Parts: sequence; structure tokens; C-alpha cells
Amino acid sequence: MYELPEISINLNKANLLLILEIYQSWTQNSPRPTDINTNSLMEDVFTIDDDQAVLPLLEVNVNGFEMKQCVTSLVTAYTGTLSSVQVILYDIQAGSIIPVVCCPANTNKLISTEYFRNPSPLTEDKNDFLTFTVQLPHEKTVSDVPSLLLLNTEGVICAIDPSLSDWFEYRPKKKETTTEHKKEPVQVDQAIAQAAFPLQHMSQGR
Repeated sequence: MYELPEISINLNKANLLLILEIYQSWTQNSPRPTDINTNSLMEDVFTIDDDQAVLPLLEVNVNGFEMKQCVTSLVTAYTGTLSSVQVILYDIQAGSIIPVVCCPANTNKLISTEYFRNPSPLTEDKNDFLTFTVQLPHEKTVSDVPSLLLLNTEGVICAIDPSLSDWFEYRPKKKETTTEHKKEPVQVDQAIAQAAFPLQHMSQGR
């Protein structure tokens, strides 16, 4: 039996891009870690200045995952349940919490106008959000034992809020790089120049 009581992941777009950069550096034959310093990604992830804009945060909560396995001489079967899934957007700048995905949810009255007039239309369902059964035969030639996939899902509510665009539209800013270095004027010490002047005459006389 496999069981995962609860898992919660929260990250902003900058965190996700940094994870992808780290993964790509592991898979490349000749990684160039200095490339990450060409943009503002590190500064956006590890904010130091309090006045710096805080990126919106997306949180995913998965609760009550259970799966059982059964192996016989003919098939390998899996059955399991998933209690609930929630996706929440935290707009820290505006100080708002926006539910994006919520399941299971009772959506029986979703098509009626009363559903949207109710100040709290969301009611959680007591059943598990997802129930599944998978059957994989060892021999595909045996017709009495076919491949099987059974799914049963409850209601899902998804809210496409305009604040989601702030999360997806984030791009790290490119840093300005100076390709040409300024040439500083060379200063010559006059005392050293005068001391070396007689030596030049001696070498010319020889």
C-alpha cells in the first residue's frame, strides 16, 4: 500500500525558472553557471530590499492519496483514491487570497443563477475527489483479461482570475553589460622619466 497523507508546494514563477536552470545545468555536457548572472533571476528569488516588488505565490495542496497494488499470475492491478486538490494564488502586493482550483466540490446548482448570488456558493463534497482502478495484463494475447482503466471524479471548480496573468507573465530582466571598457589615461612619473633620460644618451653614444 502506498500512502501520501498530505503534500503542499508553494512557489512563484521565479522559483520555478530557477529550478529549471539548475536541472538544465545537470543535464548539459558543458554547463555555464555564469549565464544565470546575466538577468535578475537570483535577485527576484532571494529578495533583499524590502521595497522590491514581491511576486505572486501559487500554492498546490494535495490531500489523502492512497494506492493499493495486487499482483496475480495474470494481471497487475492498482486501485486508489485522492481525497482533495486545492490550488490557491496569493497576491501578496494586493493582500488577497484567490482560490483557483478546488475539488471535490458540490456543483449541482452551478447552472442556476442562485449559485452565483450566494455569497458562499462553494461547499465541499464528502466523497473523495478521484477514485481509480487500473488493470494491466501480463500477456496481451489473453482475451479474458483485458486492460482496464476506471475513473470516478467528483465536481471541480476552477476560477480563471486575471491575477493569474501576473504569475505567468513574469520574466527576469536582463542586466546591462558593458562591452567596451573605458581606457584610463596612463600617468607617467616625471621624476622617473628624468632619471632615465641620461641613460638613453649613454646607450645612443655607444
